[in-house]
Amino acid sequence: MIPGEGGGKPGGPEEYGAEPSLSGRARDHRREEKRALAASWEEVYGQGPAVRLLRSFLERGEVPHAMLFLGPRGVGKSTVARLFAAAYLCPSGGLDDCPSCRRVMEGIHPDFHLVEPEGLQIRKEQVDELERSLHLKPAGGKGRVAVVEEAGTMNVYAANAFLKTLEEPPPGTCIILVAEREEELLPTLVSRCTAVRFHPIPTGEIERYLVEVEGLDGVEAGEISRWSGGVFGRAVSWARDRRRLRFREAGVDFAARARREGLADLLFRLGELREEWESYSRREAELPEAYRQAVDQWSLQALKKKTEERHKRETARRRREAVEDFLDGMASFYRDIIVYDLVEGGGADPVPRLVNRGRWQEVESEALILGRKRAGEKLALVEWARRALEGNVDPALTLDALAAGLKGWARPSLR
Repeated sequence: MIPGEGGGKPGGPEEYGAEPSLSGRARDHRREEKRALAASWEEVYGQGPAVRLLRSFLERGEVPHAMLFLGPRGVGKSTVARLFAAAYLCPSGGLDDCPSCRRVMEGIHPDFHLVEPEGLQIRKEQVDELERSLHLKPAGGKGRVAVVEEAGTMNVYAANAFLKTLEEPPPGTCIILVAEREEELLPTLVSRCTAVRFHPIPTGEIERYLVEVEGLDGVEAGEISRWSGGVFGRAVSWARDRRRLRFREAGVDFAARARREGLADLLFRLGELREEWESYSRREAELPEAYRQAVDQWSLQALKKKTEERHKRETARRRREAVEDFLDGMASFYRDIIVYDLVEGGGADPVPRLVNRGRWQEVESEALILGRKRAGEKLALVEWARRALEGNVDPALTLDALAAGLKGWARPSLR
């Protein structure tokens, strides 16, 4: 069981640095944080219809020039997009462990182009640069694949600039847009793409995966799958990277203490946690050794620049994930209070319905004092903070305002 999920009093931020006990193969995942969720078609979990459709495109040689991968965040869209790119560019026509496939999976293949938001948006300049790259002769001679992550963040100028390329891309080019919902994109973009849909995975299936593939014991797997809310990528990330999981537990603990502690204490805790997730998000930019030895000086400088840009995006992504996990933990505690109040009022046992079952005593105590109405108000504040972060508001200011709102010192607009 994860520390802090027992019936005793939870620890403060100073305890989050302690290494939780890991079971079975999960110990190895501390050294494997960077490996993909899947390295082959067979390892893609719970997305059989989408995988079969994509493999049929490759086998028939009828790959659409533009595809739109749709589904909730964390269900495997990006992983499958990279697998498809590797298979499409593979000299043998399949998906194997050849140098071409490895370079695609590492994001350094010259014919594989990845576009991600810079800040909140994908800008027209990024689209222009991609289009220039797609019109160059393929280095491998087979074709090119471009994957546009979070395609819904394209601003209107970028989206309009992309229309002609989507309709008539250069020969041998496949473009994959990745988004959660069609509504995020201009209808003119959607109409030019073949849609491939990905679906959430039941928590029971996630639990089985965590036991059979990730090597967790049944108790850990059940807890993590329940906490994940059915988001496969989040569950696997938590199983492999326990520092991420501690940020979620920190959020649960923060919500459990918020009523009892003063604003100064809460702000102090947030300061400690900010140091922790800043440390977590920073990684050294790594240039693949093979490229250091194999490319000329001009190409090496270009690769270094590309690697640094990717590293900045990765750092921002890891910081965002840490804060999102913290807010997810807070939200789950307030939802548990609401559930407890409703179910107990109906005469049933509320504990099996809770997400944080190991903290049912704290949930019960807060439910008796707050009730579901006030818990709902606090949950609305957490959702406000989540929207503020999505709007690129500074995380430190957002969380300080959230703490002040929880204590009644401020009234953020909840619209």
